[in-house]
Amino acid sequence: MQAEAIGACVPMLEINRDLPSSLLIQLNKGPGNHIRDNAFKYIKRMEKDLSMIGRIQDNQRQLKAIIFLAMTSFFIGVSSVAANFVVRDPCFLFLH
Repeated sequence: MQAEAIGACVPMLEINRDLPSSLLIQLNKGPGNHIRDNAFKYIKRMEKDLSMIGRIQDNQRQLKAIIFLAMTSFFIGVSSVAANFVVRDPCFLFLH
């Protein structure tokens, strides 16, 4: 019953005029009362979800940093090997 009442509220968001008082009373008794009674549970659940989202975002940032460091290390290694070839054989650049 309460889920149906909450679902019935969605179309009313687009109404630009005042709602009938009988409908407001029904909404206040049903879903409004349910929300007030369970507000603490809803708030705790939302905080838990936001905390989880924050941890996911932190993990994504850390993964991006690790990928960047790995790519940088790879290119430094390749540059070092290439520089080593040039130092050993300067003609290596001209490829006779």
